[in-house]
Amino acid sequence: MPFPKDVLFRGESETLDFKRDQYTYGTDLEKSELLKDILAMANAWRNDMSFILVGIDASISPASVVGASMALMTRICSSSLTAKRIARYSFHTANQR
Repeated sequence: MPFPKDVLFRGESETLDFKRDQYTYGTDLEKSELLKDILAMANAWRNDMSFILVGIDASISPASVVGASMALMTRICSSSLTAKRIARYSFHTANQR
């Protein structure tokens, strides 16, 4: 699915969180970082869906796609989220050229 590039101009908010570095799949503490971010989004009051976008550098404006490993993110999400039905996830690809 194509990446909606307009989100790069929106900036972070209570419904949009950019993560430059991808989550790691190592210790339980490292694995818990994604869950902490999901719970923070889930506990924020709002009527809209919220998104965590991994591989986006928000330190510059507009934000820039730096990328993330789809294989690693699939492994993390499928083992940490799907079995517990905590969140839904999908992957989008982006070309900056």
